[in-house]
Amino acid sequence: MKVYLKTRTGKWILVKGWLKQVSTRSGKRTQGYALLGEETDPPEVEGGEELIIPASGFSRLLSKVVNAGEGVVVVEQVDAEHLRVRGKSEAVRRVADIARELKIVE
Repeated sequence: MKVYLKTRTGKWILVKGWLKQVSTRSGKRTQGYALLGEETDPPEVEGGEELIIPASGFSRLLSKVVNAGEGVVVVEQVDAEHLRVRGKSEAVRRVADIARELKIVE
């Protein structure tokens, strides 16, 4: 699924996936992930649905949604604790199902 995400600086990115980063320090290996995307303009979403989700579980949700098949969603911040997901009804329902599966929303 194509996910357009508005950053805190107001720029829009199209999320392409995750990049695995491994770092070695003092003999310890740590593994982290970085968001992979490109800066672009979001598509216009007319007549679709929207879903408000907590920002706390968004990273887990995002990794599943990017690999969820066809569809387009636009994600932007509502306030410090919530995000708004907008898109066509079937894409937003798929995001809601994934969020319920991950116990992010009820």
